[in-house]
Amino acid sequence: MSTKENSWLSSYRHHLTRRRFLSGAAVGASGVILLACSSNGSSAPQGALKPGDVRGSGSIWYARNNWNLADETDQAVPGGVYPGHESRDVNESFEPFIATDSFTESFHDRSYEYLLRRNRGPGIAPGTAEYLTPQGNLAADWEISDDALSVTFTMREGVKFHPIAPVNAREMSLQDWRSSWERFMAVGSNRLDITELVDKVEWPDARHMVMKLKVPYGPLPGRMMDKDFMFKIVPKELVENPDLASQRPIGTNYRILDKIQPSSTSEFRRHDAYWAGKPFVERWHYPVIPEYSNRYAQFVAKNIVSFSPNARDVLKLHGDARDAILEAAEISTTSIRTMAFGEIDKNTVPWRDSRVRIAIQKSVNWDGIADFLSNRGALTAAGIEPEVGFNTHVPMDPAFWLDPRKGELGEASKNYLYDPVESKKLLAAAGHASGIDLGMLIQIGNEVDQMGLLLDEYNRFGLIRIIPREVNRTEFFADGVYSRSFQGIRMPYPSAGTDVDYLFYRFYHGSSLNVYPDAKLDELIDAQRRAIDPLKRAAIIKDLQLHIATTFCVNVGSHPFSTWNFEWPWLHNVNQTGELQWLDPNMPRRNG
Repeated sequence: MSTKENSWLSSYRHHLTRRRFLSGAAVGASGVILLACSSNGSSAPQGALKPGDVRGSGSIWYARNNWNLADETDQAVPGGVYPGHESRDVNESFEPFIATDSFTESFHDRSYEYLLRRNRGPGIAPGTAEYLTPQGNLAADWEISDDALSVTFTMREGVKFHPIAPVNAREMSLQDWRSSWERFMAVGSNRLDITELVDKVEWPDARHMVMKLKVPYGPLPGRMMDKDFMFKIVPKELVENPDLASQRPIGTNYRILDKIQPSSTSEFRRHDAYWAGKPFVERWHYPVIPEYSNRYAQFVAKNIVSFSPNARDVLKLHGDARDAILEAAEISTTSIRTMAFGEIDKNTVPWRDSRVRIAIQKSVNWDGIADFLSNRGALTAAGIEPEVGFNTHVPMDPAFWLDPRKGELGEASKNYLYDPVESKKLLAAAGHASGIDLGMLIQIGNEVDQMGLLLDEYNRFGLIRIIPREVNRTEFFADGVYSRSFQGIRMPYPSAGTDVDYLFYRFYHGSSLNVYPDAKLDELIDAQRRAIDPLKRAAIIKDLQLHIATTFCVNVGSHPFSTWNFEWPWLHNVNQTGELQWLDPNMPRRNG
């Protein structure tokens, strides 16, 4: 049995045919050539590309190369209104500590800040030590002890909050840090990971915060700006009055929330006293435009600066907006799609054998699925090469990712490659020559096209018979994301976090959600946690990838591919922090 006759998945089949899928797969049969070329492979000096030459009107640009764009600050023209948009409202309280929705968290990050920030900008190449080492933000400096058990943060002086009562632009103090930390640890929706790591926090004087850890944790500085891990700095007046905090954000960031009308708009003005310098842009407007067709029309009319169409509309919009930049978003270097196995009957089911788990992986033409979903065939025919990645157990960070298509995982490289003949051999060797029945936990209505293609692949293979358990979002998260309360395998689902440790520890470590752990894998995960030097840590992660490629404690899902974003060439310094970005003096309606 593959799917129930009344399954919601059957509704997609009138517009998603096997013939269309195979035609897309044929185009991508040569592999992913584009990603084989590192973003470091440009012959131009670092940060030397003039944005107007490579990212101007009508250009096709890949965001992975943003690091190579030259600094445009010396040409900046202050002022103007940034014409953004949102597709939905904020549906939660404005209190930042209790937000559970990713959209709300990102909205809060326009007003609030973290202690550290990522090091990004002209000339900072992905995968380098400079790229991997965070910068001071509200903490002017930080230091991790040799044993990775203590991290000291030095508060930046002279930081002013937004000029809004009752805070009224006063200077940030360590008391704001302390009250924010205590509130976060008491009620924070994302406090679980840090609670497991931090033994206590000390406040030795008026400028220093010292985190004492239960276990060595080298990745901590790199996760200090992770909304799913760390706290934001909120003025003590709001911490002490949650009702006030729920009404509007008052932070330190370069934007100040000036106006918000549900289902209509949110507007920000610049924070003139921002600690990193007065922002160039004067205002940011984000009208709420929930309808896809309306967002499309508003972009073509040049009323909003950017728009991200679905893959099938890229060519149409490329024709309707010829002067716009067509930009391929950067593929994530911190998360992947995994297909976890369930806890129920884990020791008696056929896939307790790693050979069966690998056979399940190899039975699916993941390249073909990615080619179809990214519309690769049509885009390539039009001279636009989509950026399609390759999914392994480790995200595609150039600092440590190993490519199985190049044999970089040795003999285990083949475990990731589509090979239905070898898959059948593995099943037979494990004693299941006639195939297996495999339960699959599926969220109703989520990623219908991808799930339809995946189930088609299993049907075509013939020896892996899917028995779906279709559940709503709440049940899916309870049983398949926060626990493993199911039998079989879970549909592909993305991991989270801004550092790979979240993926490793939450999904692969024996003390967490991995139902097929092993001591060697745990040892490697713990070792990368203890590593302070980012390059030494990268070497350990390579060893981790070499090991997990032989065990497949979880399977991996569909390959990542870049989404496309159309943008009018109005924003400059796109590879720098927001206060340094500026609007082109020739943009239409620059002042709103």
